Amino acid sequence: MPISIPQNIIDLVNSHNYDVRISNYGRWFDQKCTPNVLSFVSDCLVVFLENNPDVSQFRVVDVWHSEYSRENAMGSFGKPDPLNRSARSEYDKFYSQPLLMLAYAGVLKLIKKGNRNVFEVVDRNILMYIAMRDRNAVDFLYAYIDKVLLDSGLKNSFDRFFTTQSLEEYCILKDNFENFLHENTPIEGHLECGRIFTKVVNVLAYAKEKRGSVKGRISETNITLPMLMYKGENFRDLYTNKPRGMTRAEYQASLINQNQGGDSVSSAFSVYQTNRAKRYVRSYNIRFNDNISEIKNYSRETDEASYIHHIFPRSQYPEISHYLENLIAITPNQHWNKAHPHGNTQRIDRSFQHLLILGKIDTIR
Repeated sequence: MPISIPQNIIDLVNSHNYDVRISNYGRWFDQKCTPNVLSFVSDCLVVFLENNPDVSQFRVVDVWHSEYSRENAMGSFGKPDPLNRSARSEYDKFYSQPLLMLAYAGVLKLIKKGNRNVFEVVDRNILMYIAMRDRNAVDFLYAYIDKVLLDSGLKNSFDRFFTTQSLEEYCILKDNFENFLHENTPIEGHLECGRIFTKVVNVLAYAKEKRGSVKGRISETNITLPMLMYKGENFRDLYTNKPRGMTRAEYQASLINQNQGGDSVSSAFSVYQTNRAKRYVRSYNIRFNDNISEIKNYSRETDEASYIHHIFPRSQYPEISHYLENLIAITPNQHWNKAHPHGNTQRIDRSFQHLLILGKIDTIR
C-alpha cells in the first residue's frame, strides 16, 4: 500500500462516529478536498496561527486574506487576488470546504455564531502533519474516508468494487453513493454527487493500487498520485514522462523551451512546496534537535544550523526538491566549505554528501 498512516491519525478517526446517516452532514467531504488543496489550506492555517499567537478562533476569511495565503494561492494555483470581491465565491469554496471537512473529522471544531462559521484547532499536531506535504494529506484522507464509509454503512459497496473492478460494479457503486447522498444529506445535484464520488473513490483506489474513476467512468489504469490532485499534474509530475536516455537537466530545459520560459503556475508551486518543506524541516530541527546540525554524529560543530540544504541539488533533481527527506539542517561552515567546496554552489563534495545522507537517515529513524 503506497501510504503510511501515523498512529495519532488512526486514534483520531477511531474516536469518532462519522455516520452520515446520523449527522446528515453533506460537507463531510467535498470537491475541493484534494490532497494538495487540503495540505495547502492547512499550511496557510498553520502560518496564520503562528503569526497570530493570541488568536484562538478564526473564520475562513481570516485565513484566505492572510498575506501568506494570498501570495501563494495566486502564484501556486493561478488564483485571482483573494481581496478581489468578484473572487469571493471561488475562494470561499477553496478554503471553506477543506476546513469544514477537518471540522467533521475532529481536527478542528466548528462553532456557529449566528450565520457565521467560526473554527478552533483541536489537534494541532495532525493539522501540522497534513500541512507538511501533499503525501501526508493522502495518508489522512485515506484513514478518514475509510472510517466515514465504515460508520455510514458504505464500506462493503466500495470493497466489492475494488475486488471485482468491473464496469457493472463501478456503476452500481456510483449509483449507490449518489442515492446515499440524496437520502442522507441536502446534496441534490447529479453533477455534484459525481464529483464528490470521484474524489472519494480515487483516494481509496490509489491506496489499494486499483482502478478508480476518471471523467465519470471507470479508469482504464490504476489511480496514481497526480490523479488525486487539484488541476491534475503539478510541476514534479511532468518529470515522470522524461524520455529514457535524457538527463533531468536536459528534460527540464526542454520543458522550459516548450513553455517559453516555463509554466508560471507550476514554477510558483515548485517554489512554494520547497519553501514549505524547508520551513517544516527548520521548525523540526529547532524543536527536537536544539537547532544544531543534523550530522552531529559525524561532526563536532556546535554552531546554529541556519542553512536548510538540498542533499541532492535542486538544479539536478527538481522533482524531489520539496521532499523533507532531501532537506537537511546544517551550519554555515558545513554548507559553504564542505557541501559546496570553496563556496561554489555548482560543485558537490560527494564524500560530504554521503555524510549528509547518513545524518538524514538518523533523523528519519
